[in-house]
Amino acid sequence: MRFALCFPADYHAGMSALGYQIILGILNTTPGVSAERVFAPASGEVPRSVETGAPLTDFDVIGFSISFELNYTNVVRMLLQAGIAPTRASRTDRDPVVIAGGPAVTMNPAPLSPFIDAFVIGEGEDVIREVVDVLMESTPGGCLGALANIPGVYVPSVSSKPVHVRHVIDLATHDPSSYILTTDTEFPNTILAEVLRGCKRSCKFCLARGIYPPQRLRTPESILAAIDARLDRLPEDAHGISVGLVGPAVDDHPDLEAILVGLRDRGLAASTSSLRLESLTAGVARLLHEGG
Repeated sequence: MRFALCFPADYHAGMSALGYQIILGILNTTPGVSAERVFAPASGEVPRSVETGAPLTDFDVIGFSISFELNYTNVVRMLLQAGIAPTRASRTDRDPVVIAGGPAVTMNPAPLSPFIDAFVIGEGEDVIREVVDVLMESTPGGCLGALANIPGVYVPSVSSKPVHVRHVIDLATHDPSSYILTTDTEFPNTILAEVLRGCKRSCKFCLARGIYPPQRLRTPESILAAIDARLDRLPEDAHGISVGLVGPAVDDHPDLEAILVGLRDRGLAASTSSLRLESLTAGVARLLHEGG
């Protein structure tokens, strides 16, 4: 099954998104699936995959990873530029199945519901495999009804009940790190690695509190093992590699110092996506400084 994993912004932005990279890795390690990256092209150009240059019409499934509401218009634009009817009511069984997931549509899929066949609501690591299984086993005309039976999948044309938000119970079952390294990104030559998910606070304005409860921690051993495995896949001439630790508040992790020591001992510079002053220790500050 050919799967176009689309990020409705440019390459630079899409390759900076760890969630997009994690789903890409899962798809490309699923037997029978070939996933290729597609990003929003310049106005008037046909969206084509990075790997083979194939247009979206060549794929069986088009999946959008959507982090921000301001990218909604790019979803519609990419379908139009590809020559695919943007509204689901106008598409036929001969068209690719169009699905979407990510933080923005988890919070509110309604604005895009006229355009998307099925939404993944919540965290995608487990449910994307179930979606792939259904799509492989279903006929083109019968897949939407089957998708609607998956917990965490909202099918606007079929679903009539509230949709269960999916959460990953055991983060250790999934690789937490970047699938592909590139210099053309906000974090050049940086292995992004998730250290925790969710937040223990209850700030009502916050998306992490709303769609990622409860807080779950990865062990230092699993994080460092994933980074070691990623380093082993790099070409011999790779240099200047650093690590970016990702989470809503990275210093909420009680073993952050141990993680930073492990990275320092591997000769890797380290940075974090966020820190809270009330959780920041002198040891963490010193290790971040030593890591550049």
